[in-house]
Amino acid sequence: MKHTINGCLVWEKTVWNDKPNIFFHSGDQASAPGSSEYASRAVISAHSIEVEVPDSFDPTATLISELNEEKRKLRLKLADELASLDERISKLQALPMSEAA
Repeated sequence: MKHTINGCLVWEKTVWNDKPNIFFHSGDQASAPGSSEYASRAVISAHSIEVEVPDSFDPTATLISELNEEKRKLRLKLADELASLDERISKLQALPMSEAA
């Protein structure tokens, strides 16, 4: 099935690259990224791209993979936070208790 993607071509010159770059922005010209401290940008023109997407295309496997990666990152973050809490608990338990007067 054919799909048409509407957008615009944008010229970009960054501080990191000597050569200018031209890229396709898949939004209207008003939403194209503007210049910044690190890049000068200008919209060249509106542009449309036609792409063929197979009828058998199913994004499910990719979406599941992305969710699994998100779960993996969350587990790592949670493990770090739990380790930090365990360390704080251990330090508190190692403090000598003062005797009541």
